[in-house]
Amino acid sequence: MLKIQEYPNFIQPLLFILLVVLVLFFFNLLSIPALSGTFELDDFSNLSGLAKINDLDSALRYLLSYYSHGTGRPVSLFTFALQHNSWPNPYDFKLFNLILHQINAFLIFLLAFQLIKLNYTRSTAIKLSLLISALWLFAPIHFFAVFYTIQRMTLLSSFFILIGINVHIFLRHKFNKENNVLKSYLIISISFIISTLLALLSKENGILICIYLLIIEFLFLNDSKLKYWSLWRVVFLISPIILLIVYLILSNKLSYSPTPQYPFDPLSRLWNEAVILWEYIYSIIIPTPGAYGLVYDDINIIQSLWKSPEAILAVLMIVIAVLTSYYYKSRFPFLLFGLLWFLGGHLLESTAVKLELRFDHRNYLPAFGIIYLLVFSSYTSLNLIHSKLIKCLIYLLITGYLAFYVNNYYQLTQSWSSETALINYQITHHPKSLRTQYRYLTHLFNKGDYKNTAILLSKMEHERPKNISLKLTRLLFSSLHPAIVAPKTSDYLQIARQGDYDRAIDSVMMALFKCIRDNLCQKLTFHEFRDIIAMLQLNPKIKHSPIMDLMTVLKSKSYSLEEKWPEAVKVLQNAENNKKRRIDFYFILLQNQYMANDYDAAKKTIQIIENKLESKPLIKTTVTNTLDMFKYNIKQKESHNIK
Repeated sequence: MLKIQEYPNFIQPLLFILLVVLVLFFFNLLSIPALSGTFELDDFSNLSGLAKINDLDSALRYLLSYYSHGTGRPVSLFTFALQHNSWPNPYDFKLFNLILHQINAFLIFLLAFQLIKLNYTRSTAIKLSLLISALWLFAPIHFFAVFYTIQRMTLLSSFFILIGINVHIFLRHKFNKENNVLKSYLIISISFIISTLLALLSKENGILICIYLLIIEFLFLNDSKLKYWSLWRVVFLISPIILLIVYLILSNKLSYSPTPQYPFDPLSRLWNEAVILWEYIYSIIIPTPGAYGLVYDDINIIQSLWKSPEAILAVLMIVIAVLTSYYYKSRFPFLLFGLLWFLGGHLLESTAVKLELRFDHRNYLPAFGIIYLLVFSSYTSLNLIHSKLIKCLIYLLITGYLAFYVNNYYQLTQSWSSETALINYQITHHPKSLRTQYRYLTHLFNKGDYKNTAILLSKMEHERPKNISLKLTRLLFSSLHPAIVAPKTSDYLQIARQGDYDRAIDSVMMALFKCIRDNLCQKLTFHEFRDIIAMLQLNPKIKHSPIMDLMTVLKSKSYSLEEKWPEAVKVLQNAENNKKRRIDFYFILLQNQYMANDYDAAKKTIQIIENKLESKPLIKTTVTNTLDMFKYNIKQKESHNIK
């Protein structure tokens, strides 16, 4: 019988390919149920524009529809636009995400392999890299990044980051002994710029490629023989990070006060994130049922560092872990690399920037560091053990761990197999989440379970008697079906004037607007709807929030639908000078001015739009025809009036 080392050279590659195929087949088999899931949260607001794509112009308008959000993320939107014929079927979108996740797992394998083979044999590097990439592929914490459709932005950004890093490492080795310095710098720089731009245009955290490369340069590629390489690092890796920090400071992204949506300030967010980072690490290493979720608005927010031993301990443990791993970096370099990679990957979304505190998808690339650390810790420990019996026991434990790990992934795929399954999962593991309760409440109402809808709604109102969204939800449901008791007019107006708000208020108001527009709310009129808006505008907790922009637009549209054009124009003109307005606001104003036959005002609005478009040439190309149409129609109307 042949020993392993006596097999012909072509056998080992074939065995490796067979193993990869089996792993991917098993992974896809387990993932099939999740492809039947639904669109969730902001999937609808970001993807509903796909229904309007029917030619190149409409596709361009969709690609630029996100322009007010950082970079605009046109690369991500482009991939969605390619699938516009599939809207609103979520299966095809989730399948795309699933395939992209597997490609990213292959790139993770290449990255691990390139790093490990620097200090280990090729055979060892392949084995460890395969295990790392397999664990990363099946990691339950990645589940909502893959099957929450809009998080394709995270997958794509990571895809370009991983390509950029892999190519960078390859080129660094290739050109380390290259005599043509100019050629080396040119190719490396072009590669870096292209991958970074594509990552940024997929999602803003693409800038983290600079952090990842700095870590790799510091720990693995610090022996460059290229002249002036330190200068290249400063220009291409350090400078963008400095510019980002300056931008965040100047744009007041790091200076804010607590609000109902973000009940923390920059400092308190830091120590809350310290606790959450350890929760992430635990969830990556020890996956447990219910440890993952789509929303985390039920987090217990720590308001004071000094009154929370948990937060103090979390901060101290991060400092101690980094210092200890740095001290032992020569003996156990994987410790420092794993920690720095994980922490570096969270520098943008898990520090002081004003974002929600927790989302699992933020670990999509950072988790590689923890899994790398976990695999190397196990490998190093096994090499220190000489007893065959103990080794066998450890291998059995590892096998059990892998089975447990994969089983948790499978349980998550079952939780996303249908709308009902996902809601049950969320309500079981996040029962205090207001978003989850709203989702469950809507689900009960939509399937006609009005008895349980009424019971749950009453319970939620009892727990939050001053919540505006809940009172308006009762108004909406009672307008749609008599089984839900309607609130008194004075009650819901008083709550709107003095109550508390949450992020659900915009969706409830939109639902009320559509209900009246579509003649579904038989007992509610636009006049009463505008009374609610008037009370909301007087509420001191709301009147300075971004929600007021939506209220202004809805109020104006309500007048437009009643063909009260002068009133619609007046609402928009009163709001125009409150703050810097987006171009789409002026298009709504223009439409109403035109319908009100106020052509002089319409021409002034056209001039405002054209002035704003001078700094936005891409958007200009998609709206020029619309503006020209307004100009032509106004000219025709004026000529007709003169005659």
